[in-house]
Amino acid sequence: MLQEFTNPAQRGYILLAATNNLDEVDSALKRRGRLGNWIEFKNPDQEDRIDAIKKNLSKHEFTKELANDEKLVESIATELDGFSFSSIVNVLKDAKRDYYLNKGDFKVAIKKALDANLEREIGEFCDKAGLTQHVYQDWSYKSLDELGGMSDVIKQLREYVVDSWDPEIRKSLLANKRMPSGGFMLEGPPGGGKTTVIETLAREMDVPLYKMHYNQEGNEYVHRVAKVIHEVFDRLALEAKVRKKPVMLFFDEAEKFFPVATQGHHIEEVNTYKELMNLAASRNIILAGATNHIDQVNQEIVGNPRRMGTVIHCGEPNFEDRKNILSKLLVGLPIVDGEITEETFENIAALTAGFSIGQISDAIDKIIVQAVKRKVNLTPEILLNEFKSNMKSSFLIK
Repeated sequence: MLQEFTNPAQRGYILLAATNNLDEVDSALKRRGRLGNWIEFKNPDQEDRIDAIKKNLSKHEFTKELANDEKLVESIATELDGFSFSSIVNVLKDAKRDYYLNKGDFKVAIKKALDANLEREIGEFCDKAGLTQHVYQDWSYKSLDELGGMSDVIKQLREYVVDSWDPEIRKSLLANKRMPSGGFMLEGPPGGGKTTVIETLAREMDVPLYKMHYNQEGNEYVHRVAKVIHEVFDRLALEAKVRKKPVMLFFDEAEKFFPVATQGHHIEEVNTYKELMNLAASRNIILAGATNHIDQVNQEIVGNPRRMGTVIHCGEPNFEDRKNILSKLLVGLPIVDGEITEETFENIAALTAGFSIGQISDAIDKIIVQAVKRKVNLTPEILLNEFKSNMKSSFLIK
């Protein structure tokens, strides 16, 4: 192939090629006399986007007049900042179809097409990069206030995360030349509800939540891992810009992503994360992590306020926390017949001393499932007896 590609002009043909990754093309092919002239295609700037939008709208009779609306075209171009030419064409194609069929407002059609295009591209990108967008179920918690047994954790999250990402507070911090806090790390033993807390926090803040999976991100293409990490941060920054709201990036089992002892390709990965995390907050990316082994997480990640410097402990619930968990999980359920007294909560809380939030939740789930199958309602007395009789069963084994 190299011989055939040498001096193609002398052989009577012009050699052209295209790639998304020039650095992965064999250097021998990029030599002068083969494919030695490279032209870089960047995403269009505002002027180029305006030109592309005008020409695209001018192609059809029903959008010709829109092409002459300078204010409209400029606003669309601003909305499409960061998009490639092909993505711009796809958005306009969908918007024109909606505009033609529904005879509505073209700005509304653009917004709908933009959202649809973003969802499609994010889905494709997530599959490639080992990224998952969290999907909430009907029964998922909507607010941190719905969670039981972690009042101190919730208080810290509200202070260090929710308040810090309030638009007015962030604007004031920047005006006073203060860097807003970056990300946070939840740490503690298994079953402490760390993942549930992060999922609920993102929902309460009304921000999209994306989870990195190490078994995919750290795949066999080791030499591309640093590049993939860059792509993840760039893609989420673009989504935040388009949606005009932050996005949350969640690293579960954080010790795998940011190990204390780094060697080989792990050094490149961790260094890349450190570099990108420094700018994550300014790009509207909220960094979230969870680990059962905080001592195994690189201190350059959790020791820096611009990265994941806010570390919050999620431990075993105390007596009052256990009562609170029981109240959140049981009060108002149709299968519970009668009002549960404070004494019943106290008795069950005493029975579950030393158990994690996850273990208590699992125990209640199994008791309710058994009651549904037996077609019986749970009175406070029956509920307490179920806990007493099942203390040695599998669902409460520590």
